[in-house]
Amino acid sequence: MANEIRDAFNVVYADGPVSSPTQPPKDEIRAIGSVIQGSVDGLDTRVAAVEGAVGGLPGQIEDLTERVDEVEALAIAGIKWTTQRIEARSTANVDLATGLVNGQTLNGVTVQTGLFYFIGSQTNPAQNGIYPGVAAGASARATFADSADELAHVGFVLQAGTVGTGERWTLPMAAADITVGTTPLVFAETGIEPGYAAEVEAARGGEPSLGDRLDDVDDDLLLLNPLLGKIGNDTLYIDGQRVLGGFEDSNGFMPLVVLDDGTVLAPTLQLNDAEPQFYFGKRIIGGFKDTDGRYPLAVHSNGMVYIPNLRFDTTDLEFTEAQIEDPLLSLLRSNLILPSKDIAAYGDSLTAAMATYLTTAFSDRTVYNRGIGGQRANQIAMRQGGKGFTATASGNQIVSGANTITHFNGVAITGSAGIAATVVNNQPLSTAADNTTRTMSVVWCGITGTVERTASGAPSATTEAYSFTPDGGQTLPVTCPPDSPMIVQTQADAARSFIWWSGRNSRDLNNWSVVDDVKLMLARQSVAKPRGAILSIINGEYATEYAGGSDYIKLTAANAELAAAFPDNYVDVRRYLIDRGLAALSITPTAQDLIDIGNDIVPDSLRIDNVHLTNAAYNLVALYVKATIFTPNGW
Repeated sequence: MANEIRDAFNVVYADGPVSSPTQPPKDEIRAIGSVIQGSVDGLDTRVAAVEGAVGGLPGQIEDLTERVDEVEALAIAGIKWTTQRIEARSTANVDLATGLVNGQTLNGVTVQTGLFYFIGSQTNPAQNGIYPGVAAGASARATFADSADELAHVGFVLQAGTVGTGERWTLPMAAADITVGTTPLVFAETGIEPGYAAEVEAARGGEPSLGDRLDDVDDDLLLLNPLLGKIGNDTLYIDGQRVLGGFEDSNGFMPLVVLDDGTVLAPTLQLNDAEPQFYFGKRIIGGFKDTDGRYPLAVHSNGMVYIPNLRFDTTDLEFTEAQIEDPLLSLLRSNLILPSKDIAAYGDSLTAAMATYLTTAFSDRTVYNRGIGGQRANQIAMRQGGKGFTATASGNQIVSGANTITHFNGVAITGSAGIAATVVNNQPLSTAADNTTRTMSVVWCGITGTVERTASGAPSATTEAYSFTPDGGQTLPVTCPPDSPMIVQTQADAARSFIWWSGRNSRDLNNWSVVDDVKLMLARQSVAKPRGAILSIINGEYATEYAGGSDYIKLTAANAELAAAFPDNYVDVRRYLIDRGLAALSITPTAQDLIDIGNDIVPDSLRIDNVHLTNAAYNLVALYVKATIFTPNGW
């Protein structure tokens, strides 16, 4: 209504003439009734419309109530999201006897030993669940999802697969309703994990994962498309040449640009004659100096060019690794941006035994076995070249032929029996494990030559001797003061990929902590982008190393230090062997295995003694290292 009734009354009862001020004409009064009736009729229509709309609310409210009840039930039960990575899901029935053997294909993904897969499309739904890839034979349910309590309301996100990447799945069943192996297990998809949007699926280009879509170029090397000036998001050209890469300064400008014809534009290149500076002992004769006083590019006096953060624009390149190997990867490796694919494996007896299986796992590479049994982390770091040490020559001079070394780090050389902490820890090639003659190349007092360790005794070695023999063509004799630095020449290994497994013999040093020694080893790597794996220390069949024991507490703390210091390289092989080793090898746990697992040590069926592993377990470790570090990173 729009004031019709009020206006009608105002007209009829307007102030009249003085002779009859309160007597309006009756026909005008009757007209007001029509106005009122029309307004009321209109009101009835509007009320009926409202009643019609409200009439549907009870059903909607009932539906919402049911949905809230479902959400409340889910909240009460709680989806138990597993912390394990689930690779992909099946899309049809899988023969569990052979279908999850290493190398098989599942939904576009190559099955790998020790990784986990969701089998949810079985002809017999009671078989549905989470299963590991195995080296051979049949796969059994994953140990973290093989009981009613573990399966009830379990939730997980699929990481790869031609179909299903990013899907969230759960089993909406209570433990009381599940009899494993009998009850049909019908898993339900509950949505897509944030970060797995449609555009991500499109970016995969039909590949099982984004990792399969990328070239073998480190993520840190993928360039922002550069510009002489501000950096934008489009591929840019200068004088008709596409910009391949360069440097971005703190202002968003490019002080150096490389064009696709090989031209290098360096408008602000400056020589550094006024205040010579040094890096790795080489004088810097030119380069760039940023606002923090560091060099994003430095030219050394020996002609080497140091470029720690060189980046490349591969936006328009669709190279496979085989295609990119020669034009780009070889360039990166020869210029010490990336390491070679060959592997230098440093460590103790665990590494020495595993190296054979690394050769099999990495069949396209050369693996250099640098494991010496019985050695501690600091000795390993010394002979790798990361940890510096000093040596003393008999007579304090170096002459032609063999020169007797009397001390390392100021401590006299002696036999290695018992591995005395103050003695053998300072001897880089020593071990109580054998009498093997070992050598290493060094520079000592400016003279290049070879250090040789010899030993005799049981073993354990009871007598050890060290000598230094200079290479030919050098001016001798030279004076060599006591405790002169001895520089290990491991440049080849420093430019290789690495696998390091040390610390098992360091129980009485630094509370098992090896992180400082490993940091020194990583600093020794000569490439800008080191690639490799650092393995956790495993505890053995010793009471103090059982869960809660004094050495267990120290050892697990040392592993936590490694994980925190090297998050991109750390591989927890201890946890893997305890939790999944038996299943990965399809071994039925023995009574002793179950006791060992309860003590949180590697189970007996995976060991040949208190610490050392079976051949199958060493092979499993090699495959696990490849599957968790090298393959996912495209290394």
